Amino acid sequence: MLSSGRRWPVALAALALTACSPTPQTPAGPIMVEAGYVLLFNDVLVGNALFALEIDPEGNYRIDAFTTPAGQMAQTDGHEVLESSHGVIAADGVRPLRFDHSVMAGENIEVGSLEFDRDKHVLRLSSKQAEHGAALLPGTQDRLSYLLTARRLAMAGEGSAQITIASTESTEETRLQVAGKEAIDVPLGHYDSVAIRRVTPKPDVIRALWFDTDLSPLPLRVVHGWAGNTVDMQLESLSPRPPPATPTENR
Repeated sequence: MLSSGRRWPVALAALALTACSPTPQTPAGPIMVEAGYVLLFNDVLVGNALFALEIDPEGNYRIDAFTTPAGQMAQTDGHEVLESSHGVIAADGVRPLRFDHSVMAGENIEVGSLEFDRDKHVLRLSSKQAEHGAALLPGTQDRLSYLLTARRLAMAGEGSAQITIASTESTEETRLQVAGKEAIDVPLGHYDSVAIRRVTPKPDVIRALWFDTDLSPLPLRVVHGWAGNTVDMQLESLSPRPPPATPTENR
């Protein structure tokens, strides 16, 4: 099992994955894409992440993110983080319905989930430690669905969105703000992008995302900086996911 001191950079890297309304964007589907990322802690490789996104023509979406240690954080007993979000993208915003989070360290597995009950306006948390509900505030997102909200802003090219990002541990008030166009380099290449700043009540924390929406609905890069430290997730591979097999193909 990873010691707490050895595994926290990878856990933070997984976290890198959390006003005026943006111009409504409706999905042109189906969208099926897989994106691979390198995770850097203070410019040192600590992990890899694989994201899989599906959006159907009706706006139903699913994002799966699988994070594993690499480089200096690689361990024989493993430390894997699996997260999943599904919900609906409507003209007025992204509406997650459920978020699942699991951490596997050796033989130990910790599992938690969030259920977004929009009929009763309740956010239900279920984990090994507790089960309880809280008021579901308008605009509440999870740690993966907020990427789709940021993407909508990037597509609009202007504006901001005030949201709450919920996880199985806590919630955080966040404002996503379009910061303008920037040219950036990631392992996959050089791209002209739209930068999105993620502003939180903590003034010493810097968070940002970069999108090339013509290339991918997922970000090129996600950065979280604090107290001289930086967690940096950078795109290194991108491919369309194969379509589901038809009954004929399964024969």
